[in-house]
Amino acid sequence: MVISGPTKKEGVITIKVWLYGKVMSGKTTFASQFEDAYIISTDGNAEYTFAPDKILRVRDYKELNDAIAKLKTIKPKWVIVDTTSYLIDYLRFYWCDKNKVEHESEIAYKGYTMLRSFLWESIFTIANTFDNVMFISHEQEVIEKNKFGREISKFQPVFEEKLRDQMSGLMGVIARTVKSISESGEAKYELHISNSDDEFGGSRLAIKSTAIPLTKKAFDENFVISPSKLDLSKIVSGEMTTEDAYKTKAEEKEEAAPKRKSIIG
Repeated sequence: MVISGPTKKEGVITIKVWLYGKVMSGKTTFASQFEDAYIISTDGNAEYTFAPDKILRVRDYKELNDAIAKLKTIKPKWVIVDTTSYLIDYLRFYWCDKNKVEHESEIAYKGYTMLRSFLWESIFTIANTFDNVMFISHEQEVIEKNKFGREISKFQPVFEEKLRDQMSGLMGVIARTVKSISESGEAKYELHISNSDDEFGGSRLAIKSTAIPLTKKAFDENFVISPSKLDLSKIVSGEMTTEDAYKTKAEEKEEAAPKRKSIIG
């Protein structure tokens, strides 16, 4: 499952996920549940949930390139980037040093455009070098106006607006982790997959619910049809859209189901 155009590799659908949420809302713990997952850790917190041999610590541009090179030889099923906020900072530091400036604004008119192109190229490279990638970001609350002109609060990833739009175009699923505390003091962790007035997100493929428990099992079972059982040949060839393919598959499944004989008449 991909957002920028479905791909099929040896019968397996690849997926790009963008996960965001507050600090300590279960993001990294959730990512650690994915099979054969290696993590590019930019904040050093992966050690609490990932085995040491699955962690690639990244604190600058060189270490990022070294991590990508190593992962290309390992070929894991999943590559996790945690967090994008620190990754963007490290990339920006490298770009400014390379261009001998303290800040991108020192390059008149085009400084930020040049920086944004470099940041996007780096993110795009990670997303397209590996089959299944999850980017993890912190969240921010912004004030927007809804279609009626009323100001509302909306949660979204901490990301520059134009980069966020580009990033969204690569993703198959954009989801928010939410932690709540009951009256008895018990913590509840959920995954929200919706593009609503108050939350940024969504899924390219049909899902059963926009709010599910924050577990890999619930994540997999939430798709109307398992991505691993979806034949993408017609999508890849351009004969059919992803949505139509899912609809067709669902109809085939319904037709194949045994029909009960009516007890009336």
